[in-house]
Amino acid sequence: MLDDPARLRDKLTVLRYVETFRTDDDFIPFPPEVVRRWLGTRSDEAFPSKYAGCYDGGRRIQPGSVAERDLALAAEPWDDARLLSTAAGLYLHAGERASRWRATRTAHDRLMRRTYYHPTGRERAYADDLAEDLRKCSRWLAALDRWAYVVHVHMAARLPDLALHDELLNRYGSVLRFQTIAADAREYRNRAAVFVEQLDHYAGPPPYRLARDAGREFDASRKDFYALLEEAELLNDVFINEWTGAVRLHEFLYAHEVRPVRGDLMAHSFGRLMLEAWSEIAAKAHWLHRLGVSALLNLHERILTEFSARCPALPATAPEELPEVIILDPMPEPEPLELELVEPEIVDEPEPPSEPPPDHWTIR
Repeated sequence: MLDDPARLRDKLTVLRYVETFRTDDDFIPFPPEVVRRWLGTRSDEAFPSKYAGCYDGGRRIQPGSVAERDLALAAEPWDDARLLSTAAGLYLHAGERASRWRATRTAHDRLMRRTYYHPTGRERAYADDLAEDLRKCSRWLAALDRWAYVVHVHMAARLPDLALHDELLNRYGSVLRFQTIAADAREYRNRAAVFVEQLDHYAGPPPYRLARDAGREFDASRKDFYALLEEAELLNDVFINEWTGAVRLHEFLYAHEVRPVRGDLMAHSFGRLMLEAWSEIAAKAHWLHRLGVSALLNLHERILTEFSARCPALPATAPEELPEVIILDPMPEPEPLELELVEPEIVDEPEPPSEPPPDHWTIR
């Protein structure tokens, strides 16, 4: 007690978790400050109303690849007044699109769960329609993400101190690297939950086909589980370390020394094991993703504030509204046609066709 109180506290904590909370004794303990941060930050809290719900629901930001972002920065000149007006109007038309994206994703997820992620017939057509609607909403919001990136990078580059500019680029890189893990964890968790919930309906042995498909899904889920943790183990991000502390990312996401194995477990028991593991990872990944996006948006506000203070002489202008349809990859302008007047050629009148014309003509 006197020579090594920290070790004694750790031992008592483990006993407390095992005896009171009925947990396994293989969990990896976290430093107190990490636990306090986890308890003090809600992962389901909505972002400020200014952003019109564009970042709620764990939506991935999509400003484009590095080459696309660089091309967008150099595409056209931006004066200070236009930067300020565009920043003020970024989210004026985004609310409806963001709401439609969340509703469509919810409907698509519900349909995929109901069909065990293998819709057929009319449900397949409905799933394709929902996927197309989701793609359209995502495309518009992705264009908004690119506008936000361009505007704030330009403003940060014109500040006397370029520290905010460098931090902005690094914050974007951090969010873009990690958000794939968060999205995959959510998808894999939902897939495992579908089959576990279906197996729960049977007190005795389930139907053969359900047991077969569930077993295949759980085996694939285990492989995806190991692959995701291996990807997280390779990700050493300074901004994520701000929230996880000295705990490695893969250990933070799944705080157990022993990973799930099938062994002699029946499909239902193994599925429950995988669902619990995925639920832990998905909750923590969603939390980290929200913290990353929140930090990025706070940095946007800091850049806008300092840039506005740098331009006090500019007259107040109305917010520049983004267009309803934003073209990410505009088509090149067509070359002008050269018209030449030709004298009409007089030919004999053709005989009327013996059969009526078809209902549909092919235009070549």
